[in-house]
Amino acid sequence: MQAEFEKNLQFALDMARSAARPTRRRRTSANAAAGLLPATFATSNGSPQTVEVNAKRSLGKVTAHWTIGGGHERQARTSEWAGGSR
Repeated sequence: MQAEFEKNLQFALDMARSAARPTRRRRTSANAAAGLLPATFATSNGSPQTVEVNAKRSLGKVTAHWTIGGGHERQARTSEWAGGSR
């Protein structure tokens, strides 16, 4: 039990210090959330192909960049998904 406590102590302290402003988490440990987390896939499911990324709102507007089969880079603006629950 002591080993689990020690393993998670720094993360718990980081979270407690950030409670007032959770989007600006203080990170003194290695447990950091990525600003962008893309969903990748190996096979396309047709056209149009839906793509997604989980992005922190604090990053502002996000532009997606991608290539298909080693071709030219393409890009498009993203929009927030209106579904789901909070």
